[in-house]
Amino acid sequence: MLRSQKAQAISASLIALPTIALTPLAAFASKSNFSVQNSHRRASIVKLFVSSAARGTWDNDILGAEILRPSESSTVRFGDRSNDHCLYDFKAEFSDGFVSERFRVDVCNNSGITFY
Repeated sequence: MLRSQKAQAISASLIALPTIALTPLAAFASKSNFSVQNSHRRASIVKLFVSSAARGTWDNDILGAEILRPSESSTVRFGDRSNDHCLYDFKAEFSDGFVSERFRVDVCNNSGITFY
């Protein structure tokens, strides 16, 4: 089954933001092309928060006015491209009120995460 990909790339200036639920380890995983996939059947992701796992609080919503519809994916670009800070927390808020949080996601060794 083909899934549409969101053309936009989400830029996140996250200096030390790690981790969340993730997709399987990819051979060419890179912090510079970390994918977020919305696999929810009906609800869109209306807010997406990404913060360093070490931070303890959420940074601002990186989607802004955009949304991530069901079956869409987008790329999170981290301001800090070094592999010194790899663990980030992710929080997705859906249009139906559901909230999903993923903690300590290794964005250096995984290609992305999928929210259901």
